[in-house]
Amino acid sequence: MIARTALALVIAAVPLSAFAQATVTIDSDGQGQQIIVDQSAAGLDNRVSVDQIGISNTMSVLQRGDANSADIVADGTDNRQTVIQSGNAENVLLLDTLGSDNSATVNQSGDGGGANDASVIQTGNGNMAEINQNALVGALNLITLSQSGDNNEALLSQDGSGNNLTLTQNGNDNSAELGQTGTGLELSIKQTGGASVIINQTDF
Repeated sequence: MIARTALALVIAAVPLSAFAQATVTIDSDGQGQQIIVDQSAAGLDNRVSVDQIGISNTMSVLQRGDANSADIVADGTDNRQTVIQSGNAENVLLLDTLGSDNSATVNQSGDGGGANDASVIQTGNGNMAEINQNALVGALNLITLSQSGDNNEALLSQDGSGNNLTLTQNGNDNSAELGQTGTGLELSIKQTGGASVIINQTDF
């Protein structure tokens, strides 16, 4: 574990097993920051990289299982980020938040032989994102979310394999609830100010 902090609370729990492989890199600069990383029950090839800048940002990362990777950036004030990666799927996350009072929650899980990949970019103030991915054996599930503006909300979920979901929210006060259940589903939505949409896809 490599850490550089300034006026931050950092708690990191790493595996006790000599056979487990876990890496945590933390760079925190600011005041009143909080970072919690728990890899105590993680398996092989888990990695967390954190870059936190600003005031009173909070971050929590929990990894269970093998082959989890999370790259997380927070730059601003009062941003809240929660990440849970579990199961035996290969989970990959890029989470980048810039602004104030944004929140992002990402939960990735699944079976061995499956894979999840999520990219979440938040720029602005008061945006909310909630991502849930559950991978079954097969091709990669992919979620790409971009929020640029204020007070946007996104609830995105995938359950299955080979699904691709892209949501772009520009402007303010957009709301989207998008779900995919099955195999090989694709969905791309762009919102520009004050839009609201609910879509659930299934191949069953």
